[in-house]
Amino acid sequence: MNTKKSILIFSGTFNPCHLGHLLLAKYLKECVFFDEMWIICQKNNPLKPISIVSIKKRIQMLKLLFLNFKKVKIIENLNYCEYDFFSDLIDKLTENFPLHEFDLAIGYDNYLNFFQWKNYQNIQNKIKNFYVLLRNINHKSLRNEEKNGLLKNFIFLNNYQFNISSSQIRIGKKINWLSNEVLNYINKNNLYIEDKINFLLSEYKITHTKNVTKYGLKLAKIHQVSESDTYAACMLHDICKSFKVSLMDDYLRKYGKHLLKEPFSVKHSRVACFYLYYQLKYNNLNVLNAIWKHTTASVKMSKLDMILYCADKLSDDRQFFEKKIFRKIVEKDLTLGFRCVLKYNLQEILKKNSIIKNFNLLEKKWNLSKIDM
Repeated sequence: MNTKKSILIFSGTFNPCHLGHLLLAKYLKECVFFDEMWIICQKNNPLKPISIVSIKKRIQMLKLLFLNFKKVKIIENLNYCEYDFFSDLIDKLTENFPLHEFDLAIGYDNYLNFFQWKNYQNIQNKIKNFYVLLRNINHKSLRNEEKNGLLKNFIFLNNYQFNISSSQIRIGKKINWLSNEVLNYINKNNLYIEDKINFLLSEYKITHTKNVTKYGLKLAKIHQVSESDTYAACMLHDICKSFKVSLMDDYLRKYGKHLLKEPFSVKHSRVACFYLYYQLKYNNLNVLNAIWKHTTASVKMSKLDMILYCADKLSDDRQFFEKKIFRKIVEKDLTLGFRCVLKYNLQEILKKNSIIKNFNLLEKKWNLSKIDM
């Protein structure tokens, strides 16, 4: 039997949820009366078409963010999350919980386009009060609808305002606005990597990155290497390649001065590791080591290191006669294939009269003189 309750709905795509959402929930708890706050993760926002992480993963992040937060209930029933439009959701809620009274917390951006919502009149009839949370706006700046009496149940809150959005976090900005638990979940599950790549890289480099990832995952499956780590290493290996040289040097001066004299072809892999570790707080050492070594190789190479090195050199967008031969070898014997690709790559570098650090060590360790090209 339903017990009458006052429910404050706090809904959104939460893609991802961040500390701003937590601060707003705390503010609502202090200034608005309700028995429970129901946080409902929307499948998507019809007015904001974006790539989006699965509802289940976003709900899990919400549970991590609001762990031990009293009077808050994360709605895990996916039947309430699958609606494209809020009008359909509120119809279902009022049908299933006829004794409850529902209020709705919305952001100022959603308030501005509220009259574009599907069946907004129906929503107004079923929501007792709308609590409008402001963002970078004077709380006295209201639309003409208020003068016409259309906003009679809209209450504008004088909440603390901060300049943060989920879209900024998806592309790698303002990571400090993520809780440690949510950040670790994002990194562990390789979430929003493609958003960062699309933001930072040119179309040509994005194509190369996806080609490397495609072939890297094929090798990972053949040689029984973590596909999750392989995906991350391949997708992130060139993440800083579009950085200006001056920006790369800034990272190296801060985190690795001894690397400043490295050639650009090597430098971007070092900067990628520093950027991922210090800026994005990404700490999967298996992936970082593979990215570090994908330009120069090393006397110590894990299977993942070899896969990224070979996938980068043998991706679909690379055009050279020996590629098909090398692919057959790599797919049959990863170590032998790596040795072949390494020798070929070193020879190509030497043809350009470039200096290769640790050439003798690499040649000796991997017995390259025994590889017949």
